[in-house]
Amino acid sequence: HEDSSSALTDASVQADPGDGFQIVITEIIFSTGAATACNIFFEEGASKVLGPWYLEAVAGRGVVWRGKKHITASTAVTVTTSAAIAHGLDVQGYIQAV
Repeated sequence: HEDSSSALTDASVQADPGDGFQIVITEIIFSTGAATACNIFFEEGASKVLGPWYLEAVAGRGVVWRGKKHITASTAVTVTTSAAIAHGLDVQGYIQAV
């Protein structure tokens, strides 16, 4: 969970779960509270795995994603946003053995 007005740059979503385990993302909810354009994306290492999703410059815009995104085993997940504006971010998922 993230609730701030800071831009996120490779901010940790979930640390490397260790050898033989992988992260599975199942839901992302992201919204902005300012009339400033913003985008968001998720990475494993330097590779984008979800997004970028672009929100136009209207307060109260958001994105909801549901599915199953399997992250490479033994790899952390980070998030980056493009603007330092009021926002909320929730990421749900689990760690599984591979």
